Amino acid sequence: AFGFSLLVRYEKNPAYIAKMKAAKEKERQPVKDDGPGTTPTISSGRVIFGMETTAWAVALIVLIITAAHSCTNTYALLAMQKRGIEDYISQFFLTVAIGLILGRAVCSRLADKYGILKVVVPIYALSAAALIGIGTVESGLAIVILGLPYGLMFGTMASTSQALMVNAVAPSRRAYASAMYLLAMDLAFGFSSIIWGAVITGVGYAGVFAVAAVCPIIAIFVVILFWKKIGKAIFLQNKAMSE
Repeated sequence: AFGFSLLVRYEKNPAYIAKMKAAKEKERQPVKDDGPGTTPTISSGRVIFGMETTAWAVALIVLIITAAHSCTNTYALLAMQKRGIEDYISQFFLTVAIGLILGRAVCSRLADKYGILKVVVPIYALSAAALIGIGTVESGLAIVILGLPYGLMFGTMASTSQALMVNAVAPSRRAYASAMYLLAMDLAFGFSSIIWGAVITGVGYAGVFAVAAVCPIIAIFVVILFWKKIGKAIFLQNKAMSE
């Protein structure tokens, strides 16, 4: 499926292709962002390994957030057993599931309305604190509550990052961008649990969640850079088109 996706072209309709070419030519013309109906020029960066550098930044976000998510999926039960609160594991993953649903159904819509910077950054910051709490708190009730903001992290990332990936590349590379989005997620799930296991041998269960909490912090900086480079321009352009 990955191999075939490299050969897929997003759109073959001649009228649509002509329309997109005209829009791309218009984007190259400098436009000042000084009021309603105007959008800044979108520059998605150089193409490296077949995809724009800005899209690679989104792939990095997917990779590191999924790695943090994999840490909890793999080692939450063992970490809770160390503190004697493993009886709360089912309720914890229930609230995680609620957070995932809210992230996909609610936070993604808020990101469309207000921009990813205003939505994703506070969620990632809150999830970093939640990860530290998951590795350290002694209360089962607290663990269950922490599952909600933690679940928001992956739920919001999955929906917003997929949209960012396809918007940050040329239409002819959207299938490839989608493939790299999924590949980044698969790699994180496949290899990060092994890496986290190695980290545990050095710092223990509480320490591994503190290390995992660094992942959403790094993601915040990448999101800010992405927003300044192209994210805001995409947001304003989409907003103008919808109006």
